[in-house]
Amino acid sequence: MPEIKENEIRNATIDAIYWWNRSEHYYHHYFSKIDAIHKNPDTFKFFVQKIFMTFLSDYSVRRNLSSGEDSVYEFIDGLLKYSFISECRDGNLKIIDEISKKLHHSKVTKNSTVSLLSKIAFLINPSSYSLYDSLSRKSLYKLKNKESQFTHSDIQEYSRFLEEVLNLKKRIMTDGHSKFIQSILQEYKQTKAYEFFRKHETAFELRVVDKILWIKSTEREIDNSGYLSLLLYNEGE
Repeated sequence: MPEIKENEIRNATIDAIYWWNRSEHYYHHYFSKIDAIHKNPDTFKFFVQKIFMTFLSDYSVRRNLSSGEDSVYEFIDGLLKYSFISECRDGNLKIIDEISKKLHHSKVTKNSTVSLLSKIAFLINPSSYSLYDSLSRKSLYKLKNKESQFTHSDIQEYSRFLEEVLNLKKRIMTDGHSKFIQSILQEYKQTKAYEFFRKHETAFELRVVDKILWIKSTEREIDNSGYLSLLLYNEGE
């Protein structure tokens, strides 16, 4: 079992709850419907300018695309052309690598779009996809390398990276950890996170593992215990 402290699991769980409440539930609602939104030009334009552009900034992935607004529209058109949205809804775990290769060296981008695509896939179907970036790969590499010979290239492709994340999730959520994070979720009733994650346990566990990898990458102490009282404060209690 990788060295994961209970306090790290607790803080990761609260972080997962916080971010779903803060913005992820909002993006999930619209991103899972991009193909339908695209059919109405006015609705699609508003979606791109007010929601998708904000997402690119929030997740620090605008640099994955070429400069100019046209590249954003062409990128989304490409996702629809290759049925990316529907494939993500169906949980096709190879679709990110496939689409990234098709978009590479196109008018849309000269860069890899794996990180960007993983975030979109997660927001469409959080039960099947994990967020891929340099920090999560760094943490996963350190955890795996303690157990066996492992190289960065082993998790360069998204499908391989996700396989290792799912293996890690399976191991972490044994020995009572699944019940542990569920017990924390119970403290956040009347929130969007509670409403969604109590119905989608796999999405919750996968997001907690995402956050564990992020916490590991920061290499500093994190304390999220104040979030619950902040919610009560905001509710005027």
